[in-house]
Amino acid sequence: MENKKNEIRASKGFIFLGLGGFLGFLSCVFTMLDFSPSLNGFFLYGLTSIAIAICLYGCYLLFEN
Repeated sequence: MENKKNEIRASKGFIFLGLGGFLGFLSCVFTMLDFSPSLNGFFLYGLTSIAIAICLYGCYLLFEN
């Protein structure tokens, strides 16, 4: 039972890591494209910070088994 619980937690961790990585990649691309200069700060700082937080939560789920 405990092993199945750890597998589910690890798979959730990988999902959050992938989601955070993808969000960080989108943040990088949107910043480089600069299609809306007024939102450049949001993409550069806000979206990147959210992506890092999601990745850290994924690492927590993955490594805290």
